[in-house]
Amino acid sequence: MTLPVAGAVDSGETASYQQTALSVGDQSTFPVEITDVNDPVEPDEELEVTAEVSNNGEHSWQYVELLEEHYRHAHEWVWLESGETKTVTLETEASNIDSDRITVDSDDDSDSQTVRVAGAEPAADEVIVEVDYRGASAAEIEDALTDLEAVFDDAPVEHSDGSQGIDLHIIMNDELPEEGSIGLDEVSPGGEIASEYRDYKSSGYHYMVVDLADKRGGGVASYGRGVTYGDEPNDAMVEVFMHELGHSFGIGYDKFHGVDSTEVPADEYESVMNYNFHGELAYNSGEPFDDWKFIKNGYVPTQGGGECDDTPAWCPSAS
Repeated sequence: MTLPVAGAVDSGETASYQQTALSVGDQSTFPVEITDVNDPVEPDEELEVTAEVSNNGEHSWQYVELLEEHYRHAHEWVWLESGETKTVTLETEASNIDSDRITVDSDDDSDSQTVRVAGAEPAADEVIVEVDYRGASAAEIEDALTDLEAVFDDAPVEHSDGSQGIDLHIIMNDELPEEGSIGLDEVSPGGEIASEYRDYKSSGYHYMVVDLADKRGGGVASYGRGVTYGDEPNDAMVEVFMHELGHSFGIGYDKFHGVDSTEVPADEYESVMNYNFHGELAYNSGEPFDDWKFIKNGYVPTQGGGECDDTPAWCPSAS
């Protein structure tokens, strides 16, 4: 009975944050539902997690606790009559959170939610993407992007500890105003949209806007940021999002002539970056251009390593 919480990051030109996802077990005698988290929080603030605890059995005391691995940050005893639901708020100083996992437990249940807690740079196997949006709900867009997270989980990228895959965190952030057009200038550093709405500005974070109000197809992107257009949060939108995210990583025609062109057949360069390749969420692995190897070397969240050795202007840490 654990409630894992995933880790993320939050705003500030220099401050970095860790995103943590809360999760729980699947029993249901004493179900727990997280109803509010006061994220993002600064290091000197209290993290407050509010949850509802219910009793589907006989009257009983419930021991509800906020955990990080095996460390208990907060707890509360709650008396519940049969059929009763009560609200509990558990608090801890944000500076106490060291890892990317926290848990909220009842006796036999937990609930899952992403929270942003000040703490650490993204790990070497993480990609964090802030998404602002319009034209559809955050829940609809996030649900559509679930398949993309699975693609990154299965990425043929091996890390020094022997693990494989990339942990893609999609942070659904602000709903944007319906009026006005949104292009690359608006989402770039100093642009109207980025200046007002972009929160994650420290090392290693990508900024993407999903604009489903514009009703055109395609997208635009450059290093560290981009815009995906579309009609609705469907498979076609996700394919465009993955393509523009590829540009955000730095994959472009200047790196390989099969990117954004029809020069290389789909069966030779199996990538959403190839205009000949459609209908599948994929980056190429191996010859003629290894997208995944490029991403592994280039997405590192700190200013050292891979394509970002000298922190060039295109590196997300420089945006």
